[in-house]
Amino acid sequence: MSNVSYDSRAVLVDGKRTLLVSGAVHYPRSVPEAWPAIIRRSREAGLNCIETYVFWEGHQPQEGLYDFSGRFDIRRFLGVCAAEGMHVILRIGPYVCAEWNFGGLPWWLLAKEGLVTRTWNEPFMREVEKWLNVLMTQVRDLQATHGGPIILAQLENEYNNVASRYGADGQRYLKWIIGAGRNAGLDVPLIMCEGAGEEAIETLNGFSVEGRIQDLRRRRPDQPVLWTENWPGWYDTWGFPHHTRDADEIAYRVARFFAAGGSCVNYYMWHGGTNLARDSMYLQTTSYDFDAPLDEYGLPTAKSEHLGALHKVLHGNSDVLLYGESRAPVVLAPESSPGKCDDLVLYHWRKDDRELAFLCNGGQVKRKGEAFGREWELPPMSAVVFGGESGGSPEVIYKTWGSSARAARIARRMVPARVRLDWQALEEPIPDPERARNAVEMPTPSNMLPFSRDETDYGWYTATVRSPRARKAALQAEYVEDLMYVWVNGRWQGAAPERLVEDRKTPDCFRQRVEIELRKGENRLAILAVSLGLIKGDWMLDAPQSNEKKGLCGPVSVDGSEIRSGWRFVSGLWGERARLWDPAVAEAIEWRRPSQVDGMLRWYRARFELSRRDLADDAPWALDADGLGKGLVWVNGRCIGRHWNLGPTGESDRPAPGPTQRFYHIPPGYLGEANTIVIFEERGASPKKVSLVRRK
Repeated sequence: MSNVSYDSRAVLVDGKRTLLVSGAVHYPRSVPEAWPAIIRRSREAGLNCIETYVFWEGHQPQEGLYDFSGRFDIRRFLGVCAAEGMHVILRIGPYVCAEWNFGGLPWWLLAKEGLVTRTWNEPFMREVEKWLNVLMTQVRDLQATHGGPIILAQLENEYNNVASRYGADGQRYLKWIIGAGRNAGLDVPLIMCEGAGEEAIETLNGFSVEGRIQDLRRRRPDQPVLWTENWPGWYDTWGFPHHTRDADEIAYRVARFFAAGGSCVNYYMWHGGTNLARDSMYLQTTSYDFDAPLDEYGLPTAKSEHLGALHKVLHGNSDVLLYGESRAPVVLAPESSPGKCDDLVLYHWRKDDRELAFLCNGGQVKRKGEAFGREWELPPMSAVVFGGESGGSPEVIYKTWGSSARAARIARRMVPARVRLDWQALEEPIPDPERARNAVEMPTPSNMLPFSRDETDYGWYTATVRSPRARKAALQAEYVEDLMYVWVNGRWQGAAPERLVEDRKTPDCFRQRVEIELRKGENRLAILAVSLGLIKGDWMLDAPQSNEKKGLCGPVSVDGSEIRSGWRFVSGLWGERARLWDPAVAEAIEWRRPSQVDGMLRWYRARFELSRRDLADDAPWALDADGLGKGLVWVNGRCIGRHWNLGPTGESDRPAPGPTQRFYHIPPGYLGEANTIVIFEERGASPKKVSLVRRK
């Protein structure tokens, strides 16, 4: 058992100040088979701590139903961390953001009358308290104070993002949740990032934080400076470019943070992984690569090697940084404005007979500065680290630039797996609401979540439209989350919108319009509503997160005349209810050869075999989804996520080459000697070009 505390310089483990180099690895964004290699590679790159959120939504997908198995086996994951000698920062939430479905909160909270998330609201707090007590039965004995790896725990997350909305009630809730965590059994120090209660260590998030350290020390003089989220890239959303961040600039930011007195950095993400099944938030891609130092497949990159060299220097000089004395920084060239940190500055630390110095250029141009009797030229946004014996001539022990040379040596690519996929097909029918046993009558279209229970992306809304003559007309739905596909009399009419944006703050963002063709008399209208995941936070709606809805959630009109009666709703797809994604069940169903003309709403299946040699090769597998449209993919009955062949637009509003995501990770253990891939395709695209590849 260990005693964990803190002082103004660092977190103390058994009374010793500990320099923490941490990385975020989310256990359900990978699988147990992959955890040991990911954590081992993290340790080899100089990490001594792993951070993870806890995903309430995954552990309790339906009220009263708990899951701590498979990729949600948090005890097993924490055990892997402990076996590699890693400390753990456990970020419990229960709200975690994380680009996870509903920010990590379970959808069924929305069904609770009067519930408002993340504020002083008794229905919400009652459920949070229940969850904390259940969670602590899993992790209480894994705290360092009980002999486990957990040294810090976080409650709530980035509360400053919503603090103005909830005012005094929000601050009252923030204080309450600290007490609720303690009552449930948390006895390690508590942290809160970007908005903290008085009894928790306040921590910083951002691409850079050096300009905020002085203010944090002024407000919290008895607490250490911890950087809980250093973003090495950014997440991707459908229809937008892939995000990257330069390794040299990250190394500079980390070096300057420790030079200025920081004692803990956590890379968010160190290994991003994959949003398997339907776990991703609204519009988030299946890949959660984050341009992280360990890529989506868990493989090292040039970024992890470059940062690993810095970590070695930091650990080798941790006594100087945590127990030494710092001289006042010497500013060689001032910053252009207060707090901007674009200066040229020398930080100097000394302990006994050792010293450590950081010459930092925060500007956007090359600069020359003198240190230790010599002039040094530094590229933009860079630092040189010096180390040696006091009174001597310190040597250069690290430069934050030079990652491009490493990148040339570590270049990953996708290699064809030479596996033939012969596809079979089935059509997904438009439901007949008069015969559907699960049809629900509605006076007007409404939120589908109470009926779908967020177990499917899909919901059918049907109605009868009468027209005095054959004509073209404008169908308008006032509130659509997120997409709608429209048929009239069994004939395809169109889809809306073509693409989506992450934050939707005005009614126009939800209002959708499709041109339709009506015949004289009665017309059967069928609209398939498609969800892309629940939002992660209030700001995406400019309203409380608990206002989230899915499907058609308001009036639908034809040429301005509202359809006021006869609405029926059917949750999900026939193929989902028939379990077409399950190889054992699908085997009993007669599949057909794909037609030459691909239609909307098709299920595709391919069976193939792999040799033991193929399976013994540890190169990760992926599905090349070239040629597909939008839908879902299953491998041997396990969903590997949503696919959408949507690319970013350029300045001319024409699609840029390639989709936001083309390759879809198949985790270790998902493939065997006999295999089945099932694809549900919404948009009439063909799997003819789809293939298997290996990550090399």
